[in-house]
Amino acid sequence: MPYFPPDIPNSITHIKAEVTIDAPVEVVWKALVDFPSYEKWNTFVRQQLVTDSKFKPLEPQPEPAEGSYIRMLVRMPPAGLEPPGKGLTVSDEVITFLEEQHHRVGWKAVQYPNWLLRAHRWQEVTEVIVDGKKMAKYTTVETFNGPFAWPIRFFMRGTLNTCFEAMAKALKEHSEKVVRDASE
Repeated sequence: MPYFPPDIPNSITHIKAEVTIDAPVEVVWKALVDFPSYEKWNTFVRQQLVTDSKFKPLEPQPEPAEGSYIRMLVRMPPAGLEPPGKGLTVSDEVITFLEEQHHRVGWKAVQYPNWLLRAHRWQEVTEVIVDGKKMAKYTTVETFNGPFAWPIRFFMRGTLNTCFEAMAKALKEHSEKVVRDASE
């Protein structure tokens, strides 16, 4: 499994979103790996929980780690913050890498045989300087390969782009609100 950046040229299709966030990298990273909080702010991934290998949520929720299984409830297209369970699709994944020191995490879909669909998602938070101010830059990319990647490319790419952009925007709004609330 290659680390960030992913092998975009060799994928059948890919989705990418980026956003600059007026918040420290650590604030954005904390929100990104705090899976149970997704339902409070994430308009695309309405719920994401660490599970056992049969995708039953673990209680209490552990910190995510390499090799952890996760179950996502995703809403396509994203909308308002509906309660989890309303109009959602399940996606089962396994975390392939988690580099806290570099603020990178990636996972792959496991609900389809590897020969049918290989979907790998990478996310990274880096520090950037904008007008002399330190900010965070969130980047996410998902690559798709295998026969099921072709329908995604031709029929779902636009919707997935909208979803990824909505998540980036929601992460920005959430992280900037955390910073504002902490300064009050």
